[in-house]
Amino acid sequence: MRRNPYAGVYVEELDERVAANDTEADSAYQVPLDAERLAGYLCKLTPAQSQAIALAYFRGQSQSEIACPLNAPIGTVKTWISRGLESLRAMVDGCHTPRHRGSF
Repeated sequence: MRRNPYAGVYVEELDERVAANDTEADSAYQVPLDAERLAGYLCKLTPAQSQAIALAYFRGQSQSEIACPLNAPIGTVKTWISRGLESLRAMVDGCHTPRHRGSF
């Protein structure tokens, strides 16, 4: 089987960043649940979408910085992020069927 170059997702960084910034006692219980829910939603996206979103939002990389290591055109990275965010919105809103299922 061929290895998928887009399979590595940096979801674990979300837990670390949120835990480091969490100072309120009331939100101490909600934050891990939100992080777990987000991780579950990211796993439902295509590997390319999850990877691009993770690099953009958890690592703060630009679209051109993401395109280089993923060996993809910038337009493709923009599409992955856009469609991935659209799918995440649909999942959060309770509509679990994303409009775009393809990885490109």
